[in-house]
Amino acid sequence: MNDIQQKIIKDKIIDTIEDLREEIEELKLITGVVAPDRAIGRISRMDAINNRSINKSVMDNAEERLGQLQYALTKADGDKFGICESCGREINLNRLLSVPEAVNCMNCGQ
Repeated sequence: MNDIQQKIIKDKIIDTIEDLREEIEELKLITGVVAPDRAIGRISRMDAINNRSINKSVMDNAEERLGQLQYALTKADGDKFGICESCGREINLNRLLSVPEAVNCMNCGQ
């Protein structure tokens, strides 16, 4: 991977981290406790609890991906960035553009 490609991927990681941080903040707001309220019926409350559970799962996944991206960012300037941790071959640029936190090539990642 040349320096220009490495910078493109690093910028992609930074942009994705910023987007995920915003998404996580929004999800934190909507995953608050569903208080028992007389204005909302039993079924509506059950729906709200179910939606909260789904959004919590989405938030957990986003937080996990954020951690992976932050790890990738620490490696982005190193010589081994873009090199598969399993086989040692270069990770395809298109893979890194779509999954910038990837640490394995397509063959090893499956």
